Amino acid sequence: MTKTKTYKAIFLLDLRDQEKNSVEWASLLQDAIKKSGGLPGNPIEHGHRQLARTPKKDFQMGTYVEISFDGQPHTPNALQEDLRLEKAVNRIFIERVS
Repeated sequence: MTKTKTYKAIFLLDLRDQEKNSVEWASLLQDAIKKSGGLPGNPIEHGHRQLARTPKKDFQMGTYVEISFDGQPHTPNALQEDLRLEKAVNRIFIERVS
């Protein structure tokens, strides 16, 4: 039996063409973590930030949302695969906390 680990995920969102705001996206990201087999904590919204390196000329600022979650070792990969085709999720950074 594998132990659950604690992870911290930071999502860079591109909300330019989206009807949902960052609060609604935080809820959707928590649902995606649950679907991937994780147990999400409360989201922390870091707001809009200027990007140091812009992936596109018209994408100068992104919205950052941080969510800590517990899960099996396969959970981060499953989460990234679930969100891979989601246009609003520009980047996902996941690190193991413990």
